[in-house]
Amino acid sequence: MTGSRIVIVGGGFGGLYTALNLCQFPWTEANRPEIILLNDARHFLFSPLLYELITGEMQSWEIAPPYEELLADTPVRFQQAQVRGVDLAQRRVDVGGEQITGDYLVLAVGGETQRPAIPGLQEYAHEFRTLADAERLRERLRLLLGGTGVVRVAIVGAGPSGIELACKLADQLGNRGRVRVVDRGAEILKTFSRFARTSAQNALEHRGVWLNLATTVTEITDNSITLNYKDQLDILPVDLVIWTAGTRTPDWITALPAQHDPQGRLVVRPTLQ
Repeated sequence: MTGSRIVIVGGGFGGLYTALNLCQFPWTEANRPEIILLNDARHFLFSPLLYELITGEMQSWEIAPPYEELLADTPVRFQQAQVRGVDLAQRRVDVGGEQITGDYLVLAVGGETQRPAIPGLQEYAHEFRTLADAERLRERLRLLLGGTGVVRVAIVGAGPSGIELACKLADQLGNRGRVRVVDRGAEILKTFSRFARTSAQNALEHRGVWLNLATTVTEITDNSITLNYKDQLDILPVDLVIWTAGTRTPDWITALPAQHDPQGRLVVRPTLQ
């Protein structure tokens, strides 16, 4: 490892904890590698607490500390950068005008929000993945709660993000809220255990959250959402649409000359190589 460099792309739980654990190896001064952590945002995001940000239970600094602070007492070098691609043959990472070379590469970028070509999705739906998303959503809720009428919310996606968000918003809005979860699948939390699905179902029912399963979204406007259930269209008035329906693999990952699964994700060995 003498004089080698490890480049870690992605500063989520996987990337950050890889960097921190590498620091704990019994390196000597002679063989300690250089470790570079690349991430597009300068703050780490403790995503399980993102829900508490929009409800005001926590503040941004509590769930999104800067990497410089987290890595202050380590030899890891953080660089804020948007990765555009990786040249495996040349061992280079393209971060937009700059090439970072390395001897070992860790890819921990996760997925991106899936944005199908639904009219109005880009213009009117709120995403819920980043700190900026949560802050925009919190501001939108503040404005809605400043009024006097019922707040009608449609959450698209019945995965863990959508279900937890529905419960949190139902609690926050109380009697003023009308929360609805829409999913094209036939059940919620489809990759989870039966016990988890039953518990979540009970939580939604207890809070009066409506479920539209086996239902697709065909259009979103500034004050409505159009749902398709068994080829029947239903236009519902809505004040807020939140999109949590699925992720996609970044284009530069799918372009790598390696084996991919049908979703474009890299196929790995049990060692994650």
